[in-house]
Amino acid sequence: MKRFICIALLSCFYIPVRAQYFVIKVIGKVSDPQGQQISAGKPLKSLAGLKWTSASDKLFVIEPGKGEHIVSPEKKTEGAKSPDLLDAFQREFRIQSKSTSLSGRSLYIDKIPDALHPHPLSNGKIIIDKENKFLFDLQSYPQNTASTFFIQIEEAGKPPLIRPLKTIADTLILTQEDLMLPSSAAPAKYTLGYFNKAFNPNNRAVISFVPYFDRDREAAVMAQHIREAYRNFPISKEALRDSIYESLYHALGKPNGLFINSLDIP
Repeated sequence: MKRFICIALLSCFYIPVRAQYFVIKVIGKVSDPQGQQISAGKPLKSLAGLKWTSASDKLFVIEPGKGEHIVSPEKKTEGAKSPDLLDAFQREFRIQSKSTSLSGRSLYIDKIPDALHPHPLSNGKIIIDKENKFLFDLQSYPQNTASTFFIQIEEAGKPPLIRPLKTIADTLILTQEDLMLPSSAAPAKYTLGYFNKAFNPNNRAVISFVPYFDRDREAAVMAQHIREAYRNFPISKEALRDSIYESLYHALGKPNGLFINSLDIP
């Protein structure tokens, strides 16, 4: 009997303690209080005692049930790039959720040009994966042998580089290769354009945008870390998708709506 009681008491000490925070992105080099370097995917029980190597270091963390925080040496938590950004997103989601639930339209999918228009409180960038798909209105941008979307890339002191883009029905295909410059690392201006012989003028600028080249598929990796953070937390599929969308928006730039909708949410 005494042995049974001892075993029961010992088992109490082996109950796992849930991590309070889950790291989804690291900028710079940050270590825990024991001096071990923190990497994306690492759970943290506390944000106290973190060791930073520079003032620009940042940790993007998820606190299940409370959302995302950006942790830096200056502030324990910033709440996001700006506290107003989270508030603005939350207001928009509440408004859009009501309208999209009635229309059957996805909350995240904007058509061209809105798909390339970032939130004014964000970093102003659009996440560009290896291949990206954007929907557009066929009535506004008819597709035939005499029309095409194109990308125009402008560098200071050089003639603009223009490349035609591929479409399939009402879907524009934009790749990282379409936006690559031959050999320059200088800043460039990117403009999506549309050409149609039947229009006057036949060339028009649709929208200019700033790409975030996701060469290492960081968005997909972050999405996986966020799913893992909520693995043992009661959350709806819609709320989890919202968290992924907002976190990617804060950390990298505006996510692709079709990518968000394609995520496997259990």
